[in-house]
Amino acid sequence: HGDDRQDDGDGGQHDDDQRHQQEPASALQGDDHPHEHERHRVGDQVLEAEVQKSVKQLLELSPAALAVAKKAIYAWDSIHFDKGLARAERIYLEQLMQTEDAHEGIKAFLEKREPKWKGK
Repeated sequence: HGDDRQDDGDGGQHDDDQRHQQEPASALQGDDHPHEHERHRVGDQVLEAEVQKSVKQLLELSPAALAVAKKAIYAWDSIHFDKGLARAERIYLEQLMQTEDAHEGIKAFLEKREPKWKGK
């Protein structure tokens, strides 16, 4: 292993281990601030509230449209944008627009009312 002492440039020597200031273990763990744990807990609560809000919004949408959208996303080839877009268009025209929910959504929009989804 050898001698860990090195010349500091001024003719003196120091231990290699002392060259780097040591941080307290709490700083390495990310809890050096007394309120850090509380911030993480509040952050988790905010995230959970946002997830629940998003889920609620998704549940208000047409189940048939969501199923077709999911299929289009999985069919998408991210490497070939044009091919992915063509697949998504084909799914939209051949599957989504054939559903009762698609027609109900358009009709509800034109009549300025909330749609009544059937999931078909």
